[in-house]
Amino acid sequence: MMMTAKSIVAVASFVVPSSRALCLTHNDYLNRQAYQSILKRPRNSSLEQTRQHLFFSERTFSGRPTSPVFLAQSEKSELETHRLSLDKIFQPHVRDYLFTTQKNIRNFEWTEKEAEELFESLSSLESNGDTLELNSITVMRKSMTEEEQRKLHKTSNIYDVHDGQQRLISLSLFFAAMRDNLSQFTDCDEDKEVVKEIAGRIYPNKPRADPVCRIQVREKNGFYLQLILSKLDDKGEHINDLFVGESSLPPIRSWKNLPAWDQRILEVYRYFFKRIEELNKDEILDLHDRSTSDVYVLVYEPSDTRIARSIVMGQSKGKNIEPVDEFKGMVCFLSIDDETVQDTTLEKWDDLSDDVTRELLEDACLLVAQVGLQKGRRKNWDVELLEEYLNLYMAEDSMDGKLFFEKKVQPAAKALKEFRDGNVRLIGKSKDIPSLNFLRSATMISISKDIEIVILHFLLELKTHDEGRQLELEMDIKKLESIALWMMLCW
Repeated sequence: MMMTAKSIVAVASFVVPSSRALCLTHNDYLNRQAYQSILKRPRNSSLEQTRQHLFFSERTFSGRPTSPVFLAQSEKSELETHRLSLDKIFQPHVRDYLFTTQKNIRNFEWTEKEAEELFESLSSLESNGDTLELNSITVMRKSMTEEEQRKLHKTSNIYDVHDGQQRLISLSLFFAAMRDNLSQFTDCDEDKEVVKEIAGRIYPNKPRADPVCRIQVREKNGFYLQLILSKLDDKGEHINDLFVGESSLPPIRSWKNLPAWDQRILEVYRYFFKRIEELNKDEILDLHDRSTSDVYVLVYEPSDTRIARSIVMGQSKGKNIEPVDEFKGMVCFLSIDDETVQDTTLEKWDDLSDDVTRELLEDACLLVAQVGLQKGRRKNWDVELLEEYLNLYMAEDSMDGKLFFEKKVQPAAKALKEFRDGNVRLIGKSKDIPSLNFLRSATMISISKDIEIVILHFLLELKTHDEGRQLELEMDIKKLESIALWMMLCW
C-alpha cells in the first residue's frame, strides 16, 4: 500500500532542536504488536507513556537541579585566599608548598603555544616595579600520617591541585630550563650557588628527609617530569646533561612513540630551554629575579573538597575544560569518599579514555544518562544531565561513583566503541538479520542520530541475556531500522 500523509500515525516522538516531532507509522509499515514488542509496554499504554518509556520525554529543567554535589557546605567549611609570589611558592629548599595532581581532572595539555605565551609574559616584565598576576590556582591541603610527615620533614605541606596543574608544571619546567642553561656558567662559587638555588626551587632537598619534586603527578605520567626536575637517573645518580648520555631525554624523532603526556612535557621543557639558551648569563639572572619577585598567583585554599570542585567548575567557562572532564570529576571524586578508591577509579577512567577516546567516552556518559532519565539533551546542559542521573542512581541503588563507573560508564563506552567501529557481532539466528551498518550510518545524520540511544540500550542487553532473549533483541534492533528510516523520510 502506498504511504500517504493521512495514513502516517504517530507512534514515537523524539525531541529535536527545532521542537518538531517525528511521526512514524504503525498502520501501514509497523503493526501495533511489533511496536509494542520494542517498547515492552502494555498494549493499553498511552502514546505519551510509551514515548517516555522507550526514548525520552520533553520534560526539561526549570533551573539547576538540586544536587548533593552543589549543595551548600556546612558552616564549618572555609575558603582561604592568598596572593603569593613565585618566590614564596617555589622557595628554594623549603617545602611549605609541595603539590600533587593525583586528583586533577585534566592531563597535562599545554603545548609550545601556551609555553610561548607564558614565557613572553615573564620575559616582558620591566624592572620598574611592574608585576604580573597569573591566573588563580585552587589547592587543598592533603592530610598526612605521622610517618609520611616525618619522611618529608615536619614543616612540609602537600597540596592537592584541583586547578592550576598546567601552570605549576610549566613553571617548574621553566625553572628547570633556567637551571640547566646557567649550569654552563659555573666558573665561580657564586654562580654555582645560583644554580643550586634554582634547582632547590623545583627539587627542594632537606637533610634527613626523603627526596621529592615540587610537583608530583600520577606515577604512570611522571617519569620524564621527575627526570627533568630532579636530574637524577633511576639509580639516584646526578645527570650532568639531560641531552647527553644513557639517561638523557629521548631525541625529538622518537617523541611520537611516547604517550601524549610525555610528549607535551618534553615539548614545553625544550621550548623553555631553547628560549633561555638565547640569553647571556646576566639576562638569565635578571629573568630569574623578576620572575620570582614580581610574579604573583592568587591561591584559593578551600577546606572542603566539594568547595574546591565547585570553584573549578565555576571557573571552567571559557577555559579548555570540556564536559568529559567535569564528568570525571563528578564520578571519580565527588561521588566517592575514600581517597584510595578515588585514585584507582581515576586511573581506570583515564585508561578507558585512552582506549576509546575522550569524545566517545563523553558521548557514552550522555547516552547512559538519557536512557536512565528518559530525557533528551539540552544545549549547554550536558553536565547537569549526567549530574542528575548520577545523583538519582546513587540515591536509588545506594551506589557510589566507583560502581557507577564499573556498571554504567565502562560497559556503555566499550559497547559504543564496538558499534561505531563495526565490531558488533549478532548471533544471526533470526530470519532477518538487522543491518548494523545502516543503523550506524543513520546515527551520523543529525535527524536520526538519537536512534543511537536505543541501539546502545539494546547492545548492552545483548551482553547480559541468554540466547533466547538475544534473538528477541535482534528482532527489536531490526525494527529500529524502520524507525530510523522513517525518521529520515519524515523530516
